[in-house]
Parts: sequence; structure tokens; C-alpha cells
Amino acid sequence: MAKELDDNEEVDTEEWIFGEKEVTVNYEVKITKFQEKIRNWKAGRAVHSKIFTVGHSRFQFNIYPSGRSENVRGFVSVYLHNLNAWDVMVTYSFTVGTENHTREKAVISRNYGIGKHDFLDHNCSYLLLNSKVVLKAKITLLKEQVVVNDQDKVSSILSLKHCMRKEMTSLEMQLKLMKQELETKLSNLPAQCSSPSCPVCLANLSPPAAITKCKAGHLACQSCSLRLRVCPACEGDWAGRAVGLETYLKEIFKV
Repeated sequence: MAKELDDNEEVDTEEWIFGEKEVTVNYEVKITKFQEKIRNWKAGRAVHSKIFTVGHSRFQFNIYPSGRSENVRGFVSVYLHNLNAWDVMVTYSFTVGTENHTREKAVISRNYGIGKHDFLDHNCSYLLLNSKVVLKAKITLLKEQVVVNDQDKVSSILSLKHCMRKEMTSLEMQLKLMKQELETKLSNLPAQCSSPSCPVCLANLSPPAAITKCKAGHLACQSCSLRLRVCPACEGDWAGRAVGLETYLKEIFKV
């Protein structure tokens, strides 16, 4: 007698759900200052579209102005990303100007993207004549894989992961700006610093002035210390050149 499966026993199967009517979405992404992004962005940096839904599945376009990787640095790469916890089968096409890329009955694995890495040559007439790029896409959802796990829970985790990645990129940009501001402030520091002055002649003791100190640490310019037998502040003996202070002032004033 054949053994019947227990209600809680899992079976190793692959299952897909689809209906008589396919779900189709037209989507458009407009990106401004595209030439500027081509010039300044490194390969691998992408413009992410907003997340959109086709059927029960969520997708996102990733557009790489300087290519997805260094070996396609001279091209614009475009990918359709599956943000779900399940695989999907789609037919899609996307168009920029007169350039078109189409794939039929393509399976996109969960949390994965497919597209064309060399979709637009940087020297094509459309990019040379337009500062704003308009991506027009058509996505038809054919099938969605059925998964055993809690789809909503896993999908939320994947979405959170994607949002965190975008947040990390934003934080990196903020840190970069903070670093630039700090470097600017440090470069202007010498102009804002004031050097000690001689208490006798009131001469500025900034480099390359020779500075003399007494045993108590009071300062004077070398000319005044040679004229005066003792320190005018405490009447103590002179101890010699303040070499450490002179060196420190040279570093501050970049001399």
C-alpha cells in the first residue's frame, strides 16, 4: 500500500501560478543631467527607479550611466530587478530614443536583475543631443513562483535590505561632504591663527622670526633679548632660543 503524505510533510516541488489573463504595465523613467552623470559617476553606480508592482510582484529599474562594470565603462547599462522572494517569468522591453531591448519569457530569479549591459553607447546621437534621458518600458508578468515560506515577510526583508543600501549610499555622500568641509576648514586654519608677539617691541613672532625664552618661559624677539640683560616680564635670565615653539609655528603656518 502506498504511503500517504502527512499534512506537515514538505515535498520537494517547483510550482508556479499564472492565469488566463496576463498582467502588463507600461513604465517610464525620466533622468535629468544625464551627461553630467556619465562624466562624474564611476562604473557600478546606478540610478534606481521607484519600486512598482506588476501583479503581486515588485520590480525596480537600475540604470547605470557609466556602465554596470568597468569593462562596459563606455555604455549605459539597464537592468530590471526582481525584488521578490520568488522567481518570476516576464516578457519585457525597454526603449530609449531609437534603441530597444526585448526579452520574451525570461525568468528572473528572486532578488536578481536581468537586462543589457551595453544598451546605449555613450557616443550615440540620442545621448549627445539630450541632457535628459527617458526610459520607456513595458513589462508583462507571465508567471509567479509559489514559495513555501511566508512571502510577505521575506519580501519585506528584501525591501528593507534595498532601502538600507540606498540609505548607506546617502550616508556615504554626507560623509564625503563633511570630509570636504573639514579639509577646507583645515586649509584655512593658518590664516585664522595668530602668533605671539614680543612684549618689548610688539613685533609679530610668526615664522621666520627668531624667538628667545627666559627660564620661566616668557618670550621675546631675539633682537630685544640681545639688548636686554634680563627678561622684562620676570627679570630672570634668558634660557636661549625657543626652538620647539619656532618649529610648531612653522608647521601651523606651513613655512
